[in-house]
Parts: sequence; structure tokens; C-alpha cells
Amino acid sequence: MKTRLIIAGLLMACAIAANATPAFGDSEGTVSAQVSVAAPCIQVAPTQLDFGTLGFSSKPTSVAASRALTATNCGASASLLGHGTNATSTAGTTWVLEPSGANVCSSPNRYVQRIDTGPTSIPLSTADVTLRPLAGGEAASLNAIVVMPCVGSSGAGEVMTFSYVFTALLG
Repeated sequence: MKTRLIIAGLLMACAIAANATPAFGDSEGTVSAQVSVAAPCIQVAPTQLDFGTLGFSSKPTSVAASRALTATNCGASASLLGHGTNATSTAGTTWVLEPSGANVCSSPNRYVQRIDTGPTSIPLSTADVTLRPLAGGEAASLNAIVVMPCVGSSGAGEVMTFSYVFTALLG
């Protein structure tokens, strides 16, 4: 009986030892991971500007007006981009946005939009241009500027509408 207990004990010890030895694992392992993606966010105030009643220019940049804006970055640090649009009226008149400003009087119905960032005044085109870096939570004081088309352009007595478009670009 003692021998049987000893043999049973040895068998049990071998079984435990076999389970305690290292086992060979899979040829690969997996680690689950995640990342939160920063989202660009820009808030601009006010959301509407009225430049009042302005006459046509007699030479480039002779009739211009500006209005204050604040662009606030409500996301992660980003570059503030901006672009303008052509101006239109309900009567069908269109003014073409002239990005250089130098050619505003080269033909009728051309006008200029600019953004004054403080140290620089940046002409807008219909494609985005970089205005300035903007840290997360930072508010930037800007001035939206419009330069009227030259004498001989269409639109007298009409209300022309156009937009200043801002984008926050991460990176």
C-alpha cells in the first residue's frame, strides 16, 4: 500500500512538473492600442460683416474698408488658412476676386479681399493661403479688408455678397 501511495505521489509530482514547465507559445502576439485624433476647430466672430456703402475706386486700393474679426482655435494647435470668394449680386453681377491687388483696375469687375493679421496684410484668392499659426485655445484679432473695383465696373446700386472662409489645418 505504501508503494502504491509512493507511486501515485510520484505520478502526481510528474504531472505537476509537466504543467509547470514552459510551453511553447504562438508565433505572434497582439497588443491592443488606441489613439485619440485631434480635431481641427475654428470659430470666427462676427459671422456677418457689413462694409456699408462704398464707391468704385479711381485707382487700385483707393476705396477700401476694414472690419474687425476674431478667429478662435477651439481645437489642437493648427495653421489658420483663409480664402475669399467672387462677389455676386441678386441682379447677376459678378466681381472676380483679384488676389494680387495690382491688377484690380486692369479690367472692370475685379476686387480685392485681404486679411490683416497685425504684422502683415495678406491678399486672398479663391484657394487657401496660410494666414498664421494658431495655438489651441488661442484667439487671433484680424481685420477683413475689401478693396472696391475700379470705375467702369458693374454693380452700382446693388448689394454685392462675398465670403471670407477660414480653415484650421492640423500639423
